[in-house]
Amino acid sequence: NGAVLYREWESRFKNPGLKSMLSRMAGEEDEHGRFFRQMKESLPLSEQERDLKKMVPDTLSDMMKTGTLSMEETDLSAITTISQLFETFIGFEKETIAFYQVLELFIDDPGVLEGLEKIIAQEETHIASLKEKAGRWTEQSLQE
Repeated sequence: NGAVLYREWESRFKNPGLKSMLSRMAGEEDEHGRFFRQMKESLPLSEQERDLKKMVPDTLSDMMKTGTLSMEETDLSAITTISQLFETFIGFEKETIAFYQVLELFIDDPGVLEGLEKIIAQEETHIASLKEKAGRWTEQSLQE
């Protein structure tokens, strides 16, 4: 999931600003996971949600269980610059937002919707942070 990915890359950098940003983002991804686990444990499935569960294809179901979208399909070893890495992270964040926006269509509970909106806002903040940092290190190698 996102937290694991951000922590893995955080450990590869020496720059304190990059490490801090990735650490913060990993912590927020952990919070997102807790939110979804808590939501799953505390809310009974509505009739609409039970119907959705029957209709959801295996792939989408797997994404919901693992918290990953295209992360597993991306060859991170092929990325050679910090800006490429951040652009990849931005893509993951955008996919996550789109996924959460689809989930919103099936949620009736105002509290859950509010929590999901907060998570989407955090993901948008991640994108802004990544774009800002990517602009600073346009072609800097990951090996530097």
